[in-house]
Amino acid sequence: MTDELSRRAAIKLGAATAGVGAMGGLAGCSSIPFIGGGGGYTNWLAEPGVVADDDAYRFSWTDAQQVRNNEDEFDEDVYDSYESFNEERLDQAGLDYDDVNTFLSFQTVTVVDASFDRDDVADELEDNDYEDDTDHEGYTIYLGDSEFRAVGVSGSDLIYGRRNSDNDAVEVVEAAIDTNNGDEDRYVDENDDFAELTSNLGTGTFTSGGTIDNDSDQVASGRTISVNGEISSVEAISVFDEADDLDQDDVDDLQEEGEDSNDVDNFSATKTGRVLTVSYDVDTDEIGTGEFGGFVGF
Repeated sequence: MTDELSRRAAIKLGAATAGVGAMGGLAGCSSIPFIGGGGGYTNWLAEPGVVADDDAYRFSWTDAQQVRNNEDEFDEDVYDSYESFNEERLDQAGLDYDDVNTFLSFQTVTVVDASFDRDDVADELEDNDYEDDTDHEGYTIYLGDSEFRAVGVSGSDLIYGRRNSDNDAVEVVEAAIDTNNGDEDRYVDENDDFAELTSNLGTGTFTSGGTIDNDSDQVASGRTISVNGEISSVEAISVFDEADDLDQDDVDDLQEEGEDSNDVDNFSATKTGRVLTVSYDVDTDEIGTGEFGGFVGF
């Protein structure tokens, strides 16, 4: 097993980006460090090369309603920063964080599922110098005055697209819409490693992951953080190229070290084929702080 699968590194795999995968919200940028299976968020995630010319990328999904339901359990400063961070962008469409059900961010796209009046959002975007640019598959796409950002608006979704080196902002939004409609190839259908990852991830309050484009044996990784009051459960998934790349003796050593750790509770490390699953519990008020924290921006 490689060094990054030491007990400390395995813990960080699932929790060091808790502030990213957990508090990413309107992340929507290619620097994300983060609803499983064959539906939900995987329908939106295009094969690399559709939205931007990347060989691999990562996504971040957030159940905003569950975050709000547990507001008092987070560190106060972390939650306030997270909420204001998201509302800055939502405000351009006349929404606030309380209107949002879920966020999904990948590459230069953020999909916001929310409750809103479509006409009110249109008026607010136009007041903020977005112009009605085109209609596409039931969405009206508004282009910002700098042409750097565009927003697609349907009855319940906002799709924020940011221009990248391959597509303009409107094309980015259209690519996301077409992928969700099945008119563009999806990551989960075109990449066996990503399919293996998402089939094992499940869905938490925060879910993140993606494939890894390097020379190591690890080909994909992700994590879910499920917030339930004072305690949050973390599950980190590592997918290896072959089952033999993951030695059972090393997994057993990882389990023993994790059980002796004072940093987390209920530590478990298991191997199933070429998949390593590491799970444990942390205090919810540690998410977004210290080694369990960090923020990314829209």
